[in-house]
Amino acid sequence: MITTPYFKQLQAAHQYQGKTNNCGPYCAAITAKALGFEQAKGIEFTNSLNPIRWKGILPIFQRIPSSATMPWGTTHLLNILQLRTRWRPFATERDLLESLQESIMQIIVIGEWRPTWAHYMVFAAYDALLGYGFIDPANKSAELHWYAPAEFIKLWSKYGRILIMVFPQT
Repeated sequence: MITTPYFKQLQAAHQYQGKTNNCGPYCAAITAKALGFEQAKGIEFTNSLNPIRWKGILPIFQRIPSSATMPWGTTHLLNILQLRTRWRPFATERDLLESLQESIMQIIVIGEWRPTWAHYMVFAAYDALLGYGFIDPANKSAELHWYAPAEFIKLWSKYGRILIMVFPQT
């Protein structure tokens, strides 16, 4: 099994989102707390994304209040903390595994279009038999949530294989 070097910190930083749609901000809080930002709280991150942000005269919708969080909203939360973060679509399995080995923290988005749902999780481990392991804010415990490779790739592909990468400061 391959795990992120931050595996224990991610487990200790786990926060349960309850029955909300706040998985994106909670994943950002888990990641930030694992990197030493002890005050990072998912609910506070969630509330900070609800207002529209402006870039000149253009509105930036980071989140649909009480609903979906956009990847650039999750990235913005971590950038505020001075963590170098970027998001991109169309990542590959190879990107995931290489970044895991390079100590880059990763948040992914999975989902379905019918019925419509999406979910953010923090990628933490890979095992040839078990598949992809995640720290999942929808779980009450910090235990890994495993997806078989075929199931994970199918769900990840539905939303364009979005990958949010957090580059820890060295």
